[in-house]
Amino acid sequence: MPVVERLEQDGLIPKNWVNNQTANLYEPGDFIRAHVDNLFVYDDIFVIFCIGGNAMMRLVHVQNGEELDAMLPDRAVYILSGPARYVYFHMVLPVEAQRLSIVCRRSILNSDGGFRPVTTPLGDLMPYRATQILNTLYAKQIGGVRVSVNDDFLEDEHIGAFDTAQWVRRLHPLRDWSLLRQLDEDEARIRELQEKHFLDIDLDWRIQELRKYYKGMEGCLTDPKG
Repeated sequence: MPVVERLEQDGLIPKNWVNNQTANLYEPGDFIRAHVDNLFVYDDIFVIFCIGGNAMMRLVHVQNGEELDAMLPDRAVYILSGPARYVYFHMVLPVEAQRLSIVCRRSILNSDGGFRPVTTPLGDLMPYRATQILNTLYAKQIGGVRVSVNDDFLEDEHIGAFDTAQWVRRLHPLRDWSLLRQLDEDEARIRELQEKHFLDIDLDWRIQELRKYYKGMEGCLTDPKG
């Protein structure tokens, strides 16, 4: 039985939820910097399969810098969902041996890596058209947690590339960040693209869908340090 179907059968993920995949091959010394996967294009629930060498994943709370480490052994399967998906940066620290990770997720567009039908209002778009739209959204950083950390800042403050918790605590804009505020900014950028005729599709359904979900997630963005 395919492993995704097994997870669905066991009730760990909703049936037919994930529809897109990407693969990351790590050679010794490779890593992935801290990031939050695109919030607009991809939904909740990321399923990741680990093959090969062990790895360490680090999660850092977007606002307060809370730091959590998780070991990812060979043949492990883990799920990023809820707060871990939406309000924590995650990174993979440098690996010691070759490894492969396969990431399954739910996309609103029929883009590269699709392995199941897309059931959103954009599901009927041809792949080339979906890719055009995806590139337009990415170019405007829609769905991306828009944080830029200058390498000079890290050097001046003696902060290492993987000391994400330290620079999160020093970046004041992040303390005021919220999912709903992020969505408001994304909506404004979408309207601008539509007014300039760079984007000719309706995305109101997606904005409404995310707004409803984000309201339930906002409690995870309370900074315990005030």
